Amino acid sequence: MALQKQKHSMRAMWVRWAVTLGFVVLAVFVLSRNADVFAKSFLALGSASPTLLLVAVCLTFSMFVAAAGMFQLLALKPLRLRQTTLVEFAAAGVNRLLPGGVGGLGVHGLYLYRKKHTPAQATAVVGTNNLLGIGMHVLLLSLLFVAHPDILSEFKLPHLGLKHLGIACFVLAALLLVSMIPKWRVAVSGFAQNILKSLQAYRAHPGKLGWAAVLAVTVSALYTSTLFVIVHSLGLSVGFLPAFIIFSLGVLTATATPTPGGLVGAEAGLFLGFTAYGFTPEQALSATLLFRFITYWLPIVPGLLLVAVARRRHLL
Repeated sequence: MALQKQKHSMRAMWVRWAVTLGFVVLAVFVLSRNADVFAKSFLALGSASPTLLLVAVCLTFSMFVAAAGMFQLLALKPLRLRQTTLVEFAAAGVNRLLPGGVGGLGVHGLYLYRKKHTPAQATAVVGTNNLLGIGMHVLLLSLLFVAHPDILSEFKLPHLGLKHLGIACFVLAALLLVSMIPKWRVAVSGFAQNILKSLQAYRAHPGKLGWAAVLAVTVSALYTSTLFVIVHSLGLSVGFLPAFIIFSLGVLTATATPTPGGLVGAEAGLFLGFTAYGFTPEQALSATLLFRFITYWLPIVPGLLLVAVARRRHLL
């Protein structure tokens, strides 16, 4: 019995190391395929103010702590903030290697399962966390346009023609298709039901949901602050509200791009936002690459190291 238990423990250890090694290999692959982007990020890094650069790094890491606090509030079972923060960093590393946020969803779900959540509860919590984050960001953007209807006058917007109308029609058609295909409708319906069940569980603790919403706003504010500081570290100038719009454009294009961490899509959206604001292509490229280096590339290595730590502590 003891020998069998020892063999099981050894097998589990080898599996953990194999998974960790797999993530390291995947990280090397992603970095090698994007070596030119990484190199240009370092070149942009060299022209930035060291002090403001350090502030940007601190803001980025603070964002992970705020995201962990939000996740802790939404959990249906007790979680420790220190452990949740560790897992949040680990999820950030994994999420940057797998497309469409699949990595982050898996890490968060496994962590919740380890913390005595059922699969349905884990799915509901992760879904509510993402939905609340997106919802609060959209709400902030809407309030910005209501309070400052002339904010877009600071940008040189392209003429919206038939091409853009076609894209809108395509999105509408995709939504209709989801409602028509039974298999997809069941999947979407099941996800929506999990979200509703999760929200019902928060009825007894409305304060948790409210504070989670506050932290969701904080995450968006910290991301925008990071972008704002990075632009100024390069000797350029941008207002905080325009920076929020530029960041939102990057989020939109990243979400629509099925690559790890919205790679390429996020860069394209940020670059377009900066150039529309009036930056030269060179300035826009420097600001974009430096922002993505701080918020995308930098967390990969510590994130993957913390995956191993989280596994050793049986959090994953």
